[in-house]
Amino acid sequence: MKKALKEYYGLLFLLIPLIIIIMHNVKPNNDIWFLLGNGKYIFKHGIPHIDPFSIHEGFNYIMQQWLSSAILWKIYSFFGKRGILFFVSIIAAILIGVYYKLCCLISNNKKISLITTILVFIPMQYYVVSRPQILTYLILLIEILLLELYIKKDNAKYLIGLPILSLLEINLHSTMWPFLFIVMLPYLLNCIKIKNITIDKIRWKPLIIAIVGMILVGFINPYGYKNMLIILNSYGSKAINTGIVEMQYLSLESSIGKVTLIFLLVYFGLTGLIKGKILDIRHLCLFSGFMILNFSHNKGAPYFWLITGLVLAYRLADINIEKFVKGVLGKHLNILTSIMQVLSFFILLSFGYTLILSCKYYSWKTFTSYFDAANYIVDNYDVENVRLFTDFDSGGFFEYMGIKCYIDGRAELYLKKFNHKKDIMDEYISLANNRHFDFESFLNEYHFTLLFVDTDSLFHDYLIENENYKVVYNEWFDTDKTFAIKKLFEYVGD
Repeated sequence: MKKALKEYYGLLFLLIPLIIIIMHNVKPNNDIWFLLGNGKYIFKHGIPHIDPFSIHEGFNYIMQQWLSSAILWKIYSFFGKRGILFFVSIIAAILIGVYYKLCCLISNNKKISLITTILVFIPMQYYVVSRPQILTYLILLIEILLLELYIKKDNAKYLIGLPILSLLEINLHSTMWPFLFIVMLPYLLNCIKIKNITIDKIRWKPLIIAIVGMILVGFINPYGYKNMLIILNSYGSKAINTGIVEMQYLSLESSIGKVTLIFLLVYFGLTGLIKGKILDIRHLCLFSGFMILNFSHNKGAPYFWLITGLVLAYRLADINIEKFVKGVLGKHLNILTSIMQVLSFFILLSFGYTLILSCKYYSWKTFTSYFDAANYIVDNYDVENVRLFTDFDSGGFFEYMGIKCYIDGRAELYLKKFNHKKDIMDEYISLANNRHFDFESFLNEYHFTLLFVDTDSLFHDYLIENENYKVVYNEWFDTDKTFAIKKLFEYVGD
């Protein structure tokens, strides 16, 4: 009984990263708007194949997050904005629980698993947000859990869940569907016995059958094989890699880069000082592959952090934390135990307090600088006839409000190889950065009735000097209205 209580006190420390994640999500992720807009449209009109949200006509559209959007919209419809917060919080709690379980399975060391899980999920606060990626993290972790159980138990029944995960991922977040197979590749190498490299040799036939099943169920989605290959139309685009931060190369000067560097230093530092278990080929390949992904794109960071934590737990599996602490503290160990128990109680109280505060201060208006601007347009113009220029970040919110825009956060839609019409992303990047951009031709082509632009942009400087456009609304930086960060221009020419 006493041992069970001590373990319970320890598990309460898993609430630390959960509290941090919940507090971080008090500010909603910007993508929530086009996701809600997608979900709302699905229940009203069905799943679209031609984009209905932007000003561009006839753009081919694959709503690669259709099921995620539908789920989020239904949650929002029934429970409002706080329902979204609770949904993210519940998924975060499940993520932390599955990850801890996975670490325990790999290492067979609960204390090492506890420490690793906490350290990994504190920086994961930046990625466990109201986006479909949180469901992808969960699906990938469950996939690895099932594969590890297959190896540990040598029982093919654990692979039955893999086609189910494939079916979910292709409909929840199809861009990341191929990652299910990328994760499986290192496990296929375990079918080959390589001296001093392959530690756990496994049967290959059940894995191949599972892979075939995963591919076949992938066709069960509204867009068929096109949805399965969607990553080919969005990955590797120069415009996306240049214009979207999460697709840029990792910089060690950024906060993401610094966290990655800390993970690498901790991993190589600890495994260098402490002689741990030798990595099996699957763990070595997972670690190396996701490290390359991390340095190729910022978006790869959370996947690398998750894998690094798992590999670290495996390498340090033989460390007896309790014996080490007892050797350092000696007779003072009981004092530390009492302190930890008190801390776990305060963590539990903090968790409850966090939930109350999050509900109280969760405000989409506070963290959406263009909330009032959208309402101004809705109140003063016929939305059906508005053609609005927006930037990449703000477009989703205006479209959620029923206003058709030039661009939004659905980056892949604005690539010609995806929409089959025009490379809007290239045009947008050039407009934002090219001092010699032909603004006049651009305006003549699109016939915008309203334009919502940053005051520090080249486009703003052009519009402010153009007599055909006048400022009708300012988005102020402060309540004293001393500095406008965005301005809404109206076309007043002939």
